[in-house]
Amino acid sequence: MTKLRLALLAMAALGLSDWNHAAFAQNNSPVKSTANRSGVAKQKAPYKVASRVIKEPVQGKSLDNPIQKNNDSQSKKAAAKNPSPIADSRKSELLAFVKQHHEALLPLLKTLERHKKQQYAITMRNLDREIRNLQNQQKRAPTRYPNLLAQWVVNSKIRLKTAQLAREKTEQQGPLLKDVENLLKQLHNLKQRQAESDITTLKKRLDRLEKEQKTRSANFGETLAQGMEKIKRDAKRLAQFDRKSKQGKKNSDNIKNKKIPVKQSTKAPNNKSNKNQP
Repeated sequence: MTKLRLALLAMAALGLSDWNHAAFAQNNSPVKSTANRSGVAKQKAPYKVASRVIKEPVQGKSLDNPIQKNNDSQSKKAAAKNPSPIADSRKSELLAFVKQHHEALLPLLKTLERHKKQQYAITMRNLDREIRNLQNQQKRAPTRYPNLLAQWVVNSKIRLKTAQLAREKTEQQGPLLKDVENLLKQLHNLKQRQAESDITTLKKRLDRLEKEQKTRSANFGETLAQGMEKIKRDAKRLAQFDRKSKQGKKNSDNIKNKKIPVKQSTKAPNNKSNKNQP
């Protein structure tokens, strides 16, 4: 009993909860020693404790691993700090767009390109994403594009003013802060106008859907009759097609199974041998 208690206490201290009682009871015996050829005795362990089973992660499901999550977040941050370079042709297109709509931003971009390469790469990547979204909106919703372009210009001016504020002293930031305030008001008005336009478009679409629903409900009987007639015609056409297919298959089977008679020769028998006989 003393050995059993000591073993239980040891397992409790080690945290081994998944152990086999049968194996433990079976091996609860005094130490047996066997001597080998060299005369050195081998001791057999008196107890056998089942090891803890660690479940493998199921395929398609990942266990919550804080180390892996930390590595993923670090890799994402590294990718954000070191974005992939933009092709020269695309870079020229972006700079032409900036020159057309907000030329005052070009000096700042040139300064970043000379002195802060990493910040310049991040800024160009953000410009690429924003301008690509604008170009997609121009294709999909041409009526919304002018307002969205105006919002982009105002946002670009706000970012430029923010960069200028960072270089000015606090007592000299008054005019710049006033400009930023006016730009924020412009941005608010542009978003309000865009929301009003979107609401008007949605109302027109809703009215059209309601009219279609009323027309569909009023003409339900006629629509149902037309649908039934169409289904009957389709079923009749399919039946005719099936009959033709079966008849064609039957004819082909008859041709394959038909025995072709052997043609008999129509030539006159050769009587030369008969004439030579007496």
